[in-house]
This record gives sequence, structure tokens and C-alpha cells, in this order.
Amino acid sequence: MNQNRLNYIYKNFALIYDFNGFDKIAIAHSSDLACTSKIVISKSNTNISEKPTLCQWNEKSIPFLFDSDKKEVITQNENQVIINYDIISAIFYLLSGQQEIESITKDNYGRFQYKDSLQHEFNFAETPVVNYYFDILKTAIELAYSIEIKLKHNFTTCLTHDIDEVDSAWKHRIRLNLQKKKFIKAGLSFISHLFQPFYPWRNIEEILTLENEKGVTSSFFILTNNIKVEEIKNADYKLDSNYMKQQLQNISKNGNEIAVHGSYKTHDEASSLACDIKLLKEKVNGNRFHFLQWDMEQTPYIIDSNHLSYDTSLGFQEQIGFRNGICNPFYLYDFKNEKAFSFLEIPLNIMDCSLAYTNYMGIEPKKVKNIIKPIISEIKKFNGVLTLNWHNTFFTDYTNSEWKTVYLDIIENCKAKNSNFVTCSQITKNYLK
Repeated sequence: MNQNRLNYIYKNFALIYDFNGFDKIAIAHSSDLACTSKIVISKSNTNISEKPTLCQWNEKSIPFLFDSDKKEVITQNENQVIINYDIISAIFYLLSGQQEIESITKDNYGRFQYKDSLQHEFNFAETPVVNYYFDILKTAIELAYSIEIKLKHNFTTCLTHDIDEVDSAWKHRIRLNLQKKKFIKAGLSFISHLFQPFYPWRNIEEILTLENEKGVTSSFFILTNNIKVEEIKNADYKLDSNYMKQQLQNISKNGNEIAVHGSYKTHDEASSLACDIKLLKEKVNGNRFHFLQWDMEQTPYIIDSNHLSYDTSLGFQEQIGFRNGICNPFYLYDFKNEKAFSFLEIPLNIMDCSLAYTNYMGIEPKKVKNIIKPIISEIKKFNGVLTLNWHNTFFTDYTNSEWKTVYLDIIENCKAKNSNFVTCSQITKNYLK
């Protein structure tokens, strides 16, 4: 592996650990274990193993992607510490997004699919394996140089809300009746709305009140485009409506954050995202793309060219867990220029749609607690960031009964683990200071 890519790995390591001394220590990523470096990390072949080795580390069974032979993770002799698995190649492959670049299949929205991922193939979506690889590297440095390396950050929860739909709940009710061939009921619903407007998704103020009562803040990702693109809907509301103007004012109070929710297809057009940002008329630090659209070969350059501090789009649409194998904010890799991008990616771990929709995980609300508890524990282990995306439509009994309770339970679970609660912008400041 070339030095630029090694430096990229070290740069991400230094985001997590209180250590920035890679220029002062001797590490070799080599197939020649007889080399004289103080730390030697085994270099395997360049292909993912058909059956990666599973080995225990830090109370967890971890897949070593480039290795098929079972070995001790770390061995030590008088002069050297040897990491017997190729963690360097594995870190780079997952963290940089290389696996997505190599994927030839996309879904109808142009997205990398969970079913095509190594996480799905080898069943480790809910394990932040890159954090475990970094922990192995940390341990090797500590052993080789008789030092102690500590985590830099506290366990943090980042609450976020994509605001896609505000005004069209009444249409949803009509649509459901039509699907069930209840035509009279659909007609009556329409007439009812004319005389008594039905807007249960106008609930941003309710969300703010709930969170204020819990003593937490959140980031709201606002769609500025309400025009269909390729017959795909964007916002169902107008940004300059009286309701939205008032809610933007409300969000800005008490330390909450307004960020841009890049509209459909802005992930591959820099000027379109710039337009969305401009329409917000706010100082915008970060983005999450609508439908979590992302193209690893184009999108990071668009984020960079719009001078954003962070993005938080990278989670699987269909599955909770760790798309890039990490529970901390990280830098993506610029393959064209062989360096890290300047913005931080805040990985999206848990989303309401992923849990609830039957074409995704399809989990009943009462079963969610047991599903996500291990993920929260994994993030806590490495003092990472739990990033939660809960749409405003999941705070009403109208369409998504019980999901508000699930959200509040997650907050209480994190509080019990002494989590900090901050916005995406604050996380970025904490990691980049």
C-alpha cells in the first residue's frame, strides 16, 4: 500500500485516539515478516478472502477480510510486535468506500445496496469492524513503545430529522383508501379535508418540545426543492410558507441546527446542491441527501466543492449498522488525488424507515429495543457517535403508531450510558478542533 493511503488511515486513527505520532514510530505493512520495523502488519494478497477468518478481539468475533488462515492476532518477540492479519488493507477497503466503487449493481435510485455489501455477505453490518482493527493497531503501538493511547471523545448521540413531508398527510389517507378500493371513503376523506384541513405531519414544534423536555438538541435536514425530479417527489411543502418560516425560526432556538437535505439527484450535480443550500438562506454546515442517494465516484467531490463541513448520508437504506465499518466520524478518500477529503462523514447508524418498512427490516416497534441495544453498546465501547434519523412522520400515531415511543426509549437508553447529545455541527467541531 502506498504512503498516501497509509497516511489516510493514520489520519482517521488520529480522529479517534489521542495519538498523532506516526511519523515518529516504525510500522511496516509487509509480507516479509522478517523486516526490521518495530511494528509489522502482515500484508496479504489483494483479494478479499472467500471465507474470511473469524477471530476474537476485545470480546468480539471479528472477520479479517483478506485472510483465510487462523492465527494469533498479535504476536511479540524481543524486538517486534507483529499483527498477523492484514488490517491495513481491510481498514482502507471499508473506510474509503472502495467496496462501493467496485460494486457494479445499484438499485432504482442509483444506490449501493446492502445485499451487495461485504457486511451482508459475511454478516457484520452491526459490528464496527474498522474500530476493532484500529483497536488492534492501538494495542500494537502500546506494546511496541510502552505507551498508553486513550480515546479522544466521549460517547455521543446525534439526533437528526429528515423533513420530507409536512402537508400531504391527507393525501396519504386518500391513497390508502384507494389502494383498498374503498372509493366512497376516499371521496369522503377528500371532502372532509376541504372543510377541516388535516395536517398531522405539521408536528415540528411537537418534536422540539419533546426534545426540549429531555434536555437534548437535534439537527433538522430541510428539503428546499418541492418539484418532482424524474417523477420522484421532493418536499411536499413550500419553504416560504408561513408554517415553514415559523418552524425554521423555532428550530434555530435552543441550540438546534438547520442543515440541507439535498434534493433528489443533487448527489451528482454540484450546482443543484448549491442551489438547495442557497434557498435555505441560512449558514449551512452540512448535508444529508434525500433517499440517501450517493455515488462514491462523484458525490464526495460535490460535498467538497460546496465547502460543507460534514455529510451524514452514509448508512444503509435497508439495514441499521455501519456502512463503512466505523462508528466515528471519518474522512472519505479522494482516489483521484490520493488524499483524504476535507469534510467529515458522520455515519448514519439507525433510521426509522430501515427498521419499520416491510421491504427493509420490517421490525415491530415492541421488538426494536432488543435489536438496537447491541449496536448502542458497540458504539459506547469505542466512544463513537450514535446517529439517529427519525422523520417527523414517525412522531404521529396517524401513520406510524408507537414509533415516537421507540425514539424516546433510545434517548433514555443513551442517557443511561452517559451519552452526550449534540448536533452534527457540534460533532464536527469536536472532531476537528
